[in-house]
Amino acid sequence: VTFADLPGTKIVVVFNDGGYGAEVHQFEHLGWSLTMAELPAPDFASLGRALAGQGITVERPEDAAEIGSWLGAGRKGRGLLVVDCK
Repeated sequence: VTFADLPGTKIVVVFNDGGYGAEVHQFEHLGWSLTMAELPAPDFASLGRALAGQGITVERPEDAAEIGSWLGAGRKGRGLLVVDCK
């Protein structure tokens, strides 16, 4: 049984702004290279698929319409959706 199979509709929203501000301020203060705080943008939507659910990446306001489509797709009270808001 996976998390996605458990009863109930589950929506996980990740506000993925790629911000590593705290690290940048700490590294600057210490005189360290800022390249250590530069990480590739993770794909959190893929986590939903890996957990036997679905994932949506929202980069523009109109992308959020996919959430409504997912909710209206006959979920029958089950399922997992991970929304990666960039």
